[in-house]
Amino acid sequence: MVLTSFRFQYNPGKPKEIFYRQYKNFDKIAFENELKLAFQDEQFNDYGLFENKFIEIYDKYAPLKKKTVRANNAPYMTRTLRKAMMKRTELANKYNKSRTLDDYNKFRKHRNYVNRLYTREREKNLF
Repeated sequence: MVLTSFRFQYNPGKPKEIFYRQYKNFDKIAFENELKLAFQDEQFNDYGLFENKFIEIYDKYAPLKKKTVRANNAPYMTRTLRKAMMKRTELANKYNKSRTLDDYNKFRKHRNYVNRLYTREREKNLF
């Protein structure tokens, strides 16, 4: 009897935190007007004071937001698979809210597609 064993352990990285500015409700004209009012009379000899005042006004109009991104950088994790997983989660959330048979069938069909795709991609990267 011949026995072969592969010992492979994948340690995913830690999730990353990404900081970005939200420009959804950014009003450029109001931002410029407030900057003009704030810096109209003041003379800034120190760059630090200027920067602090500018950032304070900037945060008011374009707040800083934080997003946590999963670290799913496995060798088999392709863009297609990642997009399919996101779609599966979207359909699952939709089904959990509505609890309709139609939404369940869409979720189930896509879940099975993701499982087949996942298996195919893993097999492709093993050899």
